[in-house]
Amino acid sequence: MLEVKENKEMSELSNKVEIPFSKNVALWKVFLISLTVSFLFLMICSANSFLYAFNDNQDINWYITVGNGMLNGKVPYKDLFEHKGPIVYYVFAILCSVGNPYINAFFLEVLCMTFFLFFSYKIMLKFTTPFRAIIAMIILCFIYTTSSFFVVGGGAVEEYCAPIFAWFLLCFFDFTFDKKDFLYFRTFMMGILLGVLFMVKFTLILFPAIILVIWFVLKLKQKDYKKTFISILIMFLAFLLIFILSLIYFIVKDAVSDLFLVYFYDNLFLYKTELSILSNFKMIFFNGFVGMCFVILGLIVYIHKFDKKAITYTILVLSYLLLIIVSGNFSYYYQPLLVFASVGLAFTVEYLARLKFKKNFRKLSIILTIVLCFGLCFPFGNATNEMFWDKDDYIHFQIAKDINNYGIENPSLFCYKMWDYGFYNVAGITPSEKYFANNLFEEENFPDMYDSFHEAIEQQRNDFVLIKDENYNDEKEFIDQYYQIYKEYSYTYYKNTYTSYILTIYLMTPVN
Repeated sequence: MLEVKENKEMSELSNKVEIPFSKNVALWKVFLISLTVSFLFLMICSANSFLYAFNDNQDINWYITVGNGMLNGKVPYKDLFEHKGPIVYYVFAILCSVGNPYINAFFLEVLCMTFFLFFSYKIMLKFTTPFRAIIAMIILCFIYTTSSFFVVGGGAVEEYCAPIFAWFLLCFFDFTFDKKDFLYFRTFMMGILLGVLFMVKFTLILFPAIILVIWFVLKLKQKDYKKTFISILIMFLAFLLIFILSLIYFIVKDAVSDLFLVYFYDNLFLYKTELSILSNFKMIFFNGFVGMCFVILGLIVYIHKFDKKAITYTILVLSYLLLIIVSGNFSYYYQPLLVFASVGLAFTVEYLARLKFKKNFRKLSIILTIVLCFGLCFPFGNATNEMFWDKDDYIHFQIAKDINNYGIENPSLFCYKMWDYGFYNVAGITPSEKYFANNLFEEENFPDMYDSFHEAIEQQRNDFVLIKDENYNDEKEFIDQYYQIYKEYSYTYYKNTYTSYILTIYLMTPVN
């Protein structure tokens, strides 16, 4: 009765306020708005955009290096060590096959953000009108692309998976809020998307897993056993389909054992970073303050409006938040939390709509919202201070030029104990070393990688070596036996607009 009453009140409010869009606004129009907003905001906030000369973020460069390597006959995990899921490398091999991979990654971001906003809009429709949902959707895009959780462009697989999270949340509300049971086709799609998440980054299935546990418990309470277990079987078979398809390439390349060793064993047992619950709490609620305000606000209002019927949503939000706090390490791990902001934004815009504005202002509000949020992207975007840089402002292009002018045909390059900042990609060189970059495994947990680093130097296996100044100073006596400094380069590396450090690199050549 409470739910019916709330929906009735919302309907009455909608009738009192003139709305430029009909109640049944065409979804294709919403999709086009989502596409336009995504393009505009990412054009400013993603360093993959054509407005930027280069993206030196390390994660996307790892993916591009492996993608280029696959096109040149290298096999992920076996020939090039990286520890994301195989689907990431399949996608980036495609992005690297034609044109500029950074621009291609930008358009992939736009596509993913478009579907994220579209599904978020459909979530918001449950709590507000179509017109207001579009306003909230635009604000959501601004919050997402300027959040500290948003790496400067294509650097986090969480960004590409955002529409999957939004779709699962939409399914959750369809089931718990609208009392619509899952059709078999929907359970099939759930299995497909669970498989995709699992083969991109298996920890990402935590979010939909909580949703499915809630769904399973509620279905058992309804004693709908037959349909429930048929749905689970369909999900499992769809999941298995994606899993098997992901293995075919590695079966052909005789590298299945390498995939399982790196992606599953190494990630589960060797990839260990320092965990600080206090630090995670700070990153979530302080660094991500704006987005989390709407997450918490949405939860509070939802509880207030629907009382006991809000139990399932409360369990979902708090369970996932707790899991993230006790397992996260880096800011982009918290991106999926922003999917909950759609609820808070819907309630906020619905409340503001109760204020009396002139009719003309209401009609212009979508355009005004886009203009305002778009303008705010410039001061609050994570990469915008590099927007007007030239290629000459990045040392990568000078290093590539110096390597090319050195006179060695098909030179080899090794970045010693470094992240992949994009030096391989700018130079157009596929690494010959399996451990071509430092993947954040600690030496005591993963000595094989560090032994390979040292052997590459001792055996002088590469024509050129790049090394950061601090690593060189720490190991000068060892390095100088085998390589000598050819040139020194330095520039300001920005992790985001407000966090930077001086990156000094030595280009070294073998000692004769």
